Amino acid sequence: MMRKLLHCLLCALCASVVSSSYLRAQKTEPPSPGDAMIDKYLAQETDKLSQRVLDGAKSLDEWKSKLPRLRQEYLYMLGLSPLPEKTPLHATITGTVEHEGVIIDKLHFQSRPGLHVTGNL
Repeated sequence: MMRKLLHCLLCALCASVVSSSYLRAQKTEPPSPGDAMIDKYLAQETDKLSQRVLDGAKSLDEWKSKLPRLRQEYLYMLGLSPLPEKTPLHATITGTVEHEGVIIDKLHFQSRPGLHVTGNL
């Protein structure tokens, strides 16, 4: 779990740096003051996040002791605290597409009563 989280954080950091570098390379004119300000802000936030990787845990036991609090904070940030009650999904397959050995089901389900989500599986 700790390794997966670290991997996700590093991927996000790399994506941020690469996209920022790519965007700068595409511009032939100097960045506008607003772009420079956003770049500076994002760089500062990246530094802050980098310093907080794994919430300072140095061992697996430390990480496991911090995990319940971090999970609760994460759910709160997503607006999922307290967790909503689980309700029936009422998943319905509305069609199927077959092509070159691949089968794709078109479907919809209710993430909450009355809130329909569509997708392909």
